[in-house]
Amino acid sequence: MSEASNRWVRKLYNVGLERTVRELRGEPCIDFETAPTPKTIIVSRMFGKKLYNQSEIDEALAKYCGHAATKLRKNNLVAKNMTIFIQATEGYGKNGNNYSCRYNFDNGTDSTIFLSQMAHRMLEQIFRPTKKYLRAGIMLDQLT
Repeated sequence: MSEASNRWVRKLYNVGLERTVRELRGEPCIDFETAPTPKTIIVSRMFGKKLYNQSEIDEALAKYCGHAATKLRKNNLVAKNMTIFIQATEGYGKNGNNYSCRYNFDNGTDSTIFLSQMAHRMLEQIFRPTKKYLRAGIMLDQLT
């Protein structure tokens, strides 16, 4: 197949197969671009059930911090800002049931442990024990 004429393959089959034949000969046909560096990393999930317990939300946020830190390290980046948010069940979409907290780091970080510790402290500021929560997440920005 790799020795077939480009014109013959295109005429008998299609352009896609012609490109495959050319690739078999070592001729690149698709220009792969590198993905642009992310400006923000967001990890957010619905819980699947209503959570009442702060420690369960804290555990979820720690897991999200791990995912976000992995993305930072994969792209050789550090974050200078972190926002955490939690969403209560009543009044979906109303400002009164969405809680968030933002923290600016003096130095950028990609440390899972540090991000998790900060998320824990921030959650203590915004958690309302009388609420039931459906969603939580973190956002990292000012990535360098």
